[in-house]
Amino acid sequence: MNSPLRFLLQKYNRIFNPSSMSTPQDVTFVFTSFSSHFTRLLFIIFPFLFLSISQFTFITFFLNLIWFVSGIILKPCLMLIFPLTE
Repeated sequence: MNSPLRFLLQKYNRIFNPSSMSTPQDVTFVFTSFSSHFTRLLFIIFPFLFLSISQFTFITFFLNLIWFVSGIILKPCLMLIFPLTE
């Protein structure tokens, strides 16, 4: 199994392990992938920085309510459409 995370860790290990030889492509790949994940995380968190506590509580309550209701409604529907086979 060669998962993307394993591949990234192999590249990271090749860069920072003194006994191995790393190429400039390894360095570029690792740092661009880490920076892209970091920017994605910033775009997710950034809007919440401008909310007051009451707005943040309302939004999280609303999102949890959507998640809860969709789990109650969608899970039985999906179980009917895609039944588990043993």
